[in-house]
Amino acid sequence: MERIPRNRRGMSLLEISISTSILSLLVFAAASSSRVALLATSDVNARDAEAGAERRTSVQLRELFLSASQAELEGVPAGQAVLAEPMQEDVDYQELRFRRVVGFVDGALTYEPPMGAAASRLFRAADPEGDGSLVLETANRSAVLLADVRSVNFRRAGAKLTVTITFGHHGEDATTSAIDVVLRVP
Repeated sequence: MERIPRNRRGMSLLEISISTSILSLLVFAAASSSRVALLATSDVNARDAEAGAERRTSVQLRELFLSASQAELEGVPAGQAVLAEPMQEDVDYQELRFRRVVGFVDGALTYEPPMGAAASRLFRAADPEGDGSLVLETANRSAVLLADVRSVNFRRAGAKLTVTITFGHHGEDATTSAIDVVLRVP
């Protein structure tokens, strides 16, 4: 019988065991890395979604107040009941009531909602657990503009209206965003 040279016989059991162990470690490391990458991607996607909601709300508020009348702004002062007052400068309000100028008739401004009807409202509505949403209420409907709102504050300085929103899930760190809107209609 012919003897096979050592370099042509294949691998020994010890060599196969070592290579299998190394390969198993590499597969485990790759799986762990993939899991960590997926968790990081999920976290980035969640933060990006929150930032997108904030940007959308910012755009909506700017569009909403583009034609809002400064003279018709009313607010409910922070920490008080539901009695609205004409919005004063440098006073914090927890709720904003407003009318938009939609045209002119015989030289007079025309408002939406019309005078005599309830003004549109922007406020934080809370659920029993204490979580809240930024809500826009008009004569025809109510719409949630932003969820997970912890607090909202309205402050006017001249023709500038600042809406400060603190948002975040209950039990997590909160994020505060200030949105400045220039009121163009006196």
